[in-house]
Amino acid sequence: MCKNTVRLNAVMDMIIKFREVQAINRQINKSTKGVHGVSIMVRDEFNGDFAYYDFRVGDNSNDLIYYNIFDFILEKKTEEIKVYDTVSDSSISLKDWRKKRR
Repeated sequence: MCKNTVRLNAVMDMIIKFREVQAINRQINKSTKGVHGVSIMVRDEFNGDFAYYDFRVGDNSNDLIYYNIFDFILEKKTEEIKVYDTVSDSSISLKDWRKKRR
């Protein structure tokens, strides 16, 4: 197993434990009667920028479409997890994102 795979799996383990992701997971699980839960897709670029890993958190319980709910990004140099805010087209810290969601 390569070093990046171990690092990416560790980040996915962290993201899946975020309270916001857990809440979505419970909703998906309930609506699918326990058949599906939240899914995470990882890409090695974000909007053409290779300085980030993109963790797309969503719902793939529909066979025809994937519903993206959150975009978390991992800065490769700093190892900081941030959230991509589609409204402002920018990344923000988890702390600021959580404040904004209240």
